[in-house]
Amino acid sequence: MEIIRDQNAYTLTPQELQAAAEEWKHLCLMHRIISYLAEYHGIPLTMNLPNQEYKAKLLDFYDTYHIPFESLVKANESSVEELINAPDQVYLFLSSLAQTYELDEGYAGVPEKEGFLVLFQDKKTQSFAREIPTRCIQLGFFTQVSDEMLICDPSVTRSEPEMIVRLSGVELGMWRAAAQVVEREENGETGGPVPAFLLAKSSSCPFSFQQMLEQAFLWPKKENVFTDTGVMGIFDEKYYQDPTSFGIPPVSGADERWKRACNELVLEYPYACVFPHGAISCSGEGEGLYDGYVLKNSAGRVIAVAIDFLLYGKN
Repeated sequence: MEIIRDQNAYTLTPQELQAAAEEWKHLCLMHRIISYLAEYHGIPLTMNLPNQEYKAKLLDFYDTYHIPFESLVKANESSVEELINAPDQVYLFLSSLAQTYELDEGYAGVPEKEGFLVLFQDKKTQSFAREIPTRCIQLGFFTQVSDEMLICDPSVTRSEPEMIVRLSGVELGMWRAAAQVVEREENGETGGPVPAFLLAKSSSCPFSFQQMLEQAFLWPKKENVFTDTGVMGIFDEKYYQDPTSFGIPPVSGADERWKRACNELVLEYPYACVFPHGAISCSGEGEGLYDGYVLKNSAGRVIAVAIDFLLYGKN
């Protein structure tokens, strides 16, 4: 099939035409989301705002999303197709919201605008209890060499796929990891620091770890991330349970040595660590089911992952 754009003819296969239509639909949704955000936060989509009247709302918007509202105004004033030229942080912010709406079956049958207003409200109710003392500790780098990444308890074997969250289309190269650590209180007494989030991002991800913490709740969710031992990791699939990652020769009993090595990485503060092909953390709540969040870029590649150990609201 042939299409005309800017007076130039392009021949597309049916598959390419369908992919282009899906991308256009996604961009249109991203453009509409801007107006939904403005309405929800009560801020007109204009650069010429009375400073005193809207100062508090603009600060609240930035504090919530760590993106200046003015950047959304500029994106709104551009045409739909020009969204692909928006700053990376703006594009990924809007795209992640669109992905969440498109993938969550809970919004099926709900009017689009109403669905997004509910989504924004959920963000508010899930946002961090900021009075809890926290620290975001950078753990270092690891290398992703395969197209797949696993989120799971390191004791789970490959023969238990139902216990593993498998992510395909992962950005290759250097990844950086961090853990957010919170001070827990038990019966009015400080219970010591524990990890609340394990974060990992590709070197191509434009967000800081703080922005990831602020925005992760808006990304598509992977529910029921399971740990049986209270330890959770993000692993390059190619090297999962490969003891050579820890300098252990591939000999009999290596699986047990892998598990023991992983557990030893999280025994001391900050109870999280990187190794050559992944990152690992103990969970602040022990064994159980947790939530994972995934961010993809415009090419559909996974560029960031966040595991929420569900500590907020439990202090």
